[in-house]
Amino acid sequence: MIAYNEQELIYLYHLGSMRAYEILLSEYRKFIYAYANRYDSGIEYSEDSLQEMMISLSHAFEAYRIDKNTSMRTYFFYVIKSSLSTKKRMVYRKIRYLDDKKKISLDQNIYGTSIKVENVIADTKKTYRPECQLEIQNREQISLDVLEKKASPLEKEVVYYLQLGYKFKEIAEILGVDIKCIYNAHYRLRKKVRCK
Repeated sequence: MIAYNEQELIYLYHLGSMRAYEILLSEYRKFIYAYANRYDSGIEYSEDSLQEMMISLSHAFEAYRIDKNTSMRTYFFYVIKSSLSTKKRMVYRKIRYLDDKKKISLDQNIYGTSIKVENVIADTKKTYRPECQLEIQNREQISLDVLEKKASPLEKEVVYYLQLGYKFKEIAEILGVDIKCIYNAHYRLRKKVRCK
């Protein structure tokens, strides 16, 4: 502050002069913006955040005591720096909180329905289309009904193990049959489902 004595302005502010308060704020506003842009350029401070820093500076004007033998600039710099670091912590906490909120479990139900999240989330191959989901579910139900009515016990066991993720060779070993029987059972199942 070239033309003004800061201690006189603080004294006038303590006496209730709003003009002294405006001069102090206008001078330190430039300092706050410059400091925020220089040291914390990675975080974009909104106008609200900068106003909060100005409010904390205004409280510092009221709390400053001349008898403590501290430089006003040092004290106000400390207040501004503390306010910026507090704001930075709040921004990072908010980001971390939002990141935690983004995590969901595929096993949980959606908003109290019986539909699981894994049934709704699109697959990585982009084959999931919500408009066709009901039709796909109907076809699956028809296929299961056909398998229930027309499949032999061996074919039902093959379907069961295929749904669990076993390969044809492993199914043949589990059931104690030749692998050709498993291939044939799978072929017959596919034929029965296509004919419906």
